[in-house]
Amino acid sequence: MKTLSQLKPQELSALPRDRTWVLIPLGGLEDHGVHLPVGHDLMEAQAIAQKLGERIEQDSPGRQAVLFPTVPLSIDAETGAFPIRVRPHVLRDYLIDVVNHLHRQGFRFVAVVSGNYGPKQLTVIEEASQLIARKHRKIPFFGRKNTAPCVLSLSSSDIEPEKRSHSLFWADFAEHGGKRDTSVALAYFPEFTSPATELPEVRFPSRGWTKKRALSRGEFSGYWGRPSDATAETGRALVDQKIRQWLPLFNAAEKGVSALNLVSSKYSKNPVNYSLFWVWLMAFFLLFFFAGWVYLSVMTIFRGANFQ
Repeated sequence: MKTLSQLKPQELSALPRDRTWVLIPLGGLEDHGVHLPVGHDLMEAQAIAQKLGERIEQDSPGRQAVLFPTVPLSIDAETGAFPIRVRPHVLRDYLIDVVNHLHRQGFRFVAVVSGNYGPKQLTVIEEASQLIARKHRKIPFFGRKNTAPCVLSLSSSDIEPEKRSHSLFWADFAEHGGKRDTSVALAYFPEFTSPATELPEVRFPSRGWTKKRALSRGEFSGYWGRPSDATAETGRALVDQKIRQWLPLFNAAEKGVSALNLVSSKYSKNPVNYSLFWVWLMAFFLLFFFAGWVYLSVMTIFRGANFQ
């Protein structure tokens, strides 16, 4: 398992382009409770990508994995305390630019591991994959080798119950900084995790839009769930299960199966989650009103005109 930022030019050139996967971990910064670091999502994504890269090289001799620098970009926030978010098109354009430049260097295969499982976060990663596929779409010819880039949004393909949003529009999870998050932290970055055995269970006082409003106003912060039940063994088992479910996707992608057919979350079926939805909606209404104004103006002219 190699780290991209640590490679020398000659080492980078020696990587087999058609057998190398670039793993991009990304996530955000936000409060996860007094026992977890604010960079939990970032650290989780990096730890999972590191573990995944090791398994890729272990299970498939000749296949290489390269760890891309961790990207601190997140759209959805699950708490009102210290959330650092970016606009959806920022994340989309960043991924598109990175993949296009990697492709110019000959790298075809990219996998994105997100530590944030919000609906907009996963949809925008899938949107970037769709736009890249469309840009490099070519008419197939017999014997012509496919060299188009393939981008897998791995976190969209396996969403465990604790990270499955109750809402298709915004991040509404059953827990945040609870048993699941704390278990991953204990397994992969315990030196940054404080003991949680004495922390009480916290339940969010509201659901639905009431919960969203409370979070957006900063009325609730910290964790909810039961971090006291967390164990390192639970965290390792969760990550191992994820990796086992992801590995077949790499084989299928290398055989030519489109990333659009391999990975798709239910959130991406909702057009509201796409990066420029509101811009296009506003443009549509402006065009509609302009067309209406032109129509009424023309009708007024013709009704008032005397052609005799």
